[in-house]
Amino acid sequence: CDVKFPIRLEGLVLTHQQFSSYEPELFPGLIYRMIK
Repeated sequence: CDVKFPIRLEGLVLTHQQFSSYEPELFPGLIYRMIK
């Protein structure tokens, strides 16, 4: 999917630390856990 703009995973994980985890050395994607 091309959203026509860059998505900065490093910035997203910094602003949403309690919901997300990002370890690019282990897995290239960001995991975002939503609370119900």
